[in-house]
Amino acid sequence: MTTRLLLLALMLTFTAPPAADAAKVKTTPNLHGGLMFGHTEYEISGFGRDSENRLIFIRSLLTFPLDHVNGGIGLKITSTSQFRPWSLSLDITTTFTDPGGIMADHDWITIRDGFSGKFSYTESSAEGSALLITLTGEWYLYQRHSFHLGPRAGLRFQRIRQDIIDYDGWRIDYNTPPYNSRPQSGTGKGIEYRIHYLMPMLGLAAKLHSHNDLLIEAHLSYLPVFYDDFDDHLFRRKTAESNGNGSAALAGLTARINLPSTTPQVPFVELATELFTLSASGRQTQKWYGDDGATPGFDDTGQIVTGINHDVRSTQARISLRFGTTF
Repeated sequence: MTTRLLLLALMLTFTAPPAADAAKVKTTPNLHGGLMFGHTEYEISGFGRDSENRLIFIRSLLTFPLDHVNGGIGLKITSTSQFRPWSLSLDITTTFTDPGGIMADHDWITIRDGFSGKFSYTESSAEGSALLITLTGEWYLYQRHSFHLGPRAGLRFQRIRQDIIDYDGWRIDYNTPPYNSRPQSGTGKGIEYRIHYLMPMLGLAAKLHSHNDLLIEAHLSYLPVFYDDFDDHLFRRKTAESNGNGSAALAGLTARINLPSTTPQVPFVELATELFTLSASGRQTQKWYGDDGATPGFDDTGQIVTGINHDVRSTQARISLRFGTTF
């Protein structure tokens, strides 16, 4: 099913416009900058046995901040036909700052006939970057006066890289009642995290010309999600790799104002907002390349654990200001 959706998105995006419209296009290069807010996170869980051979269920949640200042370039090609106009757009956006906010690491455990609850929590700072590439095609099949509506398809690729620095928090000794907590902290780079999302898009686009100088556009899309991620827990001397799939939703709204011009080239300024939410799942494999300090008395070197439940979620909001010229 997901393969068919990907092929359909590609076909709709790259299908050539009608021959009569091929030479009647406007080209719009632009520069944009703005703010991105949100997070990406993953949660792992599974059953196992502790050092006393007791059945346990353990769950861990890592949340990575995505508050950035970003910017980039774009190019849009639009037909000038009055009948079923179309457009193709390419946007490349990268971050200019490290992510704001904290990276949070939560851990829970349930032990048969023993402790049950949250036993560890730490906060860290993050350094890193994000890259977003979006290719979309829109074909406005319905038109009534200045209102246009039609299908939208394309591809969206996102790469997030973060290094997690220092940690500070608390931990409970869940093997020894009365389960008192104690502080825990450390310095230096603790985690290297990378995730890639590849997402075809299918949806609807609409636009409204309120008058000659103002254009309002909106879109809503469904996105099948394919992801892979990798993190290296440097303090624990282990790596974790996973991949999986899921779904996402994307909505956007823009308002463009054309600026006065005495030439055929029309400059404009545009305010754009976007909301994106994602949920996916897969399996994770963990490999220890050294002895893990979290398991004293046991050398973890060479240990491999497979088939770990792995859930990925992300919520992102963007607001940007775009400047360009239509030729």
